[in-house]
Parts: sequence; structure tokens; C-alpha cells
Amino acid sequence: MRLLSLLVAVVSLTPCFGCGDDTGTGASGGAGGTPSTGGAGANGGGPEGGGAQGGGAEGGGGGAEVFPCTPTDQCMAGKECINVADNSGAQDSFLMRMSWVEIENPSTFNEGLFPQLFQGSFLPSLPTCNLLGSGTFNWLLRFALETPAIVTGGAPQPANGINYVFTQATIDNFPVVPAELPAVFDTATGSFDTLAGEVLLPLYLDAQGSSALLLPLRELRFEGTYSPDQNCIGHYNAEGLSPDDECKPTATTPAFVTGASFDSYITLEDADQIIVAQLQQSLCVLISGDATAYGDGGNPAKCRRTDGVIDYEGDWCSATNEPADGTTCSDAVRFNGRFAASAVE
Repeated sequence: MRLLSLLVAVVSLTPCFGCGDDTGTGASGGAGGTPSTGGAGANGGGPEGGGAQGGGAEGGGGGAEVFPCTPTDQCMAGKECINVADNSGAQDSFLMRMSWVEIENPSTFNEGLFPQLFQGSFLPSLPTCNLLGSGTFNWLLRFALETPAIVTGGAPQPANGINYVFTQATIDNFPVVPAELPAVFDTATGSFDTLAGEVLLPLYLDAQGSSALLLPLRELRFEGTYSPDQNCIGHYNAEGLSPDDECKPTATTPAFVTGASFDSYITLEDADQIIVAQLQQSLCVLISGDATAYGDGGNPAKCRRTDGVIDYEGDWCSATNEPADGTTCSDAVRFNGRFAASAVE
């Protein structure tokens, strides 16, 4: 717990961020993705929840119902999902950033300070819009409608909070690039579903992008629905938040209502190669939740092994991409959950 507290302190979180109760998973399987580069969303004058770069940025929702926690006109973003750009009218591609993530697995990511770490780091820092996160965890989705594919990866925090660029760099000796996942889009309904791919996702721990938590995701898939104006997945939870809580999310009331899911797994071998420098232990030890029982006592600590096999047993089997059978295959952990996303450039 002390080590996790240190990691939470690194990202300078505000208190009282909780997890919602939304459930649901994406599918798994399919072909691997290929590296690609990202693109920006379009600018324009969308009528619903428009962006800061076009007419409608302050209109936010075209006559939508106003609740006590609906952001005021001081919030220069679309009110539906606090989007800071306007994707309405984009024909070829548009860009979104996950603004709220509810992780379902691995179970250790739902314990202790982990929910605070993830929720507070994904949540943007937009005080005039009731969002008091650090905004350092930037998981991007570029919807390439003509390809068709979704390009996904991480990004450092931009100075203006709007113009995001996919990371394409070497971090801790690992090549980090976005991945392109073939997708099926229904532009009439906004629904989307991808085939599976792999990505090494960097989640930055500070605004300067000087350090990152790397998540090696395999068989990653997305499924969900985006809004008609292409600005939102899910929406800001104005109807659920309370002025009694200063319109902040709580352990039972999320900041956003989710509208899509992701599904993937992390192998323990992959995780044991990723060192979380701030904790001086591998991602495998971090996932185990018990450095005393499963760490090897080294510096940095890696997962303890018996005859070369990691002692900690995951809940997933990489060979079948299915739940571990409890006897022969438990070499991975499932990483899945739900999310809301908002338009950026």
C-alpha cells in the first residue's frame, strides 16, 4: 500500500475519485494490428455539444436538459461530454480521448488506491467544467472511417489540452507506437466493433511526459457507439452528480456514463519485463497485489519463479484467450472495462 501511495502521489491526484458500477465487456479474438500514425479530429460548427474550435462550443447540446451539475457557460467545451474539439461533419477521420475509464479486470486494479489512480489520471483537468483530474493518462482513439479502422495508443499531455499526438518513441528500451485495429462502423447508428490487435500503451505519470506506466495489451478490441455528431462516447453525468459533492465523482457516482468497452489481456511474462520505476517493481508484481508473497526480493523486484515459471497465477489463458482453467494455463490476466470518450484534436 505504501508503494502504491507513492505512485498515486506522483500523478498529483485530487481526492474522492471513485468507480462506477457500469458493467460489460468487449469481444476477443481476431487478427493482429499494424503500427500506424494518428490524426486529428475535424473542426466545425456542430449543433450538439460542439467543440472549442467551432461554432457550438458553448452551446453544448442544443437545448439539452439542464441539471444542477451541468457546466455553466464558463466551461468552453461541449456540455454533452466536455469535448474540447468538434468532430461534427468529419468525413474521413476524427480523434477522441478517453475521459473516464472503469476497469473491471484485473481485480487488483479495483482495490486500494488503484481506482483513484486511474480515474483521477484519465479525468481531464478542466475546473470550469467540474473536472478536477490530472489528465495525464491519455488513451486515444482515431476513427479512420474510410480505412476502416481504429488507431489507438497513448499520448503525452499537450500544453493546450486540445492537440494530442500519438506517442511514437522508445520508452524504457521498448518501442512504443500506436496500433491500427481493423473495424466495422455503422455510421447511421454510430456503432463500432474492431478486430483484435496488440499495443504497448503508455500512461504518463506527469504532465511533462517524463515517465510512464506501460501496459502491454494483447488481443485488444473495442466495441461501442459514438454520438451522431461524432463528439462523444457516453456522456458527462450531469444528471447523476450532486452539488452536495461539489459535482465531483464519488465511489458510487461516476463523472461520466460510459458508452463503449475494451477487452484485452496482459501476459505475466510481458508484465514482468515492464519495470515501474517509481515502485522499483515489475508490472507483474504490481498486478499480483502482494510483493511479499509473489516478489523475488530483488531491486527492482520481479515476480518470483519456480523452475522458471512465474508463481503468481493469472485469471486468463493466453493460448486460448479465455479464462484460466485453474490447472494448466494461467499465464495472463484479463484487462477489460468500459469507457467514455470526448473529441480532441
